Formats: sequence, structure tokens, C-alpha cells
Amino acid sequence: MILTSTTAGLYFNNVRVGKVKNIDLDISREAMRTTTIDLFDHTYIAGLRDTKASALLFYDPQDPTVVSILDTIYADTPEILPNFKFVWDINTNRSLTSDAVITNIGLSATYGEAQVCKLSVQLSGKPTAKSF
Repeated sequence: MILTSTTAGLYFNNVRVGKVKNIDLDISREAMRTTTIDLFDHTYIAGLRDTKASALLFYDPQDPTVVSILDTIYADTPEILPNFKFVWDINTNRSLTSDAVITNIGLSATYGEAQVCKLSVQLSGKPTAKSF
């Protein structure tokens, strides 16, 4: 099955806050060097995981839940958003859930078009994934 933006969504506390398009999910893991002085080649172990995500979010600017989430970017002491969930297939619940901090919001508005923003988040802690 080909996944499209109609199968994807963004959730906060299990409430869908908007439809998403162009989900980018980056999960990386550091390689930590364990080389000692008596070795002639570098050795490594798996290190810390880092997860970032971004998407185009189509949302209703009159929805207070969505606005309060987006407004966390203005906070002097940014909150961690618990239970932030990107779902890339609502039919099979393939998703990624984690606490998150909004790191970037890019707004654009075109006359007669839906309200859309580019949303980037840094996930905090180990995400709970439901398969790729």
C-alpha cells in the first residue's frame, strides 16, 4: 500500500490536531569510540539515539488545542509536550510516540488555501515506535 497524506496525522494526548504532509523522521545513533591505547584500530559501541521529526501541518487556526501547542514556541521556558505522536498510517496505527519540544515553526498563508505550517520537533527520550 502506498502511504499518502490522507493516511497521516499528528496527535497530542490522543487527539488529532491536524493532517500532515511530507513527514520527515530522522533517527540517528552516535558511534561512541572505545579505542584504548593498546589498539591499532578504532573500536566503537552504539551510543545515544537522537530523534527529530518535521512535517507540513494543515490545521484550523480557530482550534484552541492546536494554537496552544504551536504557541509553546513563544514560551521563555519551553514546555515538553507529552504524548506527541506522528502517525504515518492511521489504518494500521504505524506511528512514533514520544515527549517532544517544538524547535521550529514556519508559517505561510496563501489566499484561498488551507492554513499550513512547517513544524519541527525534537523528541525527548526513547520513542515508542509501531513499525516502519
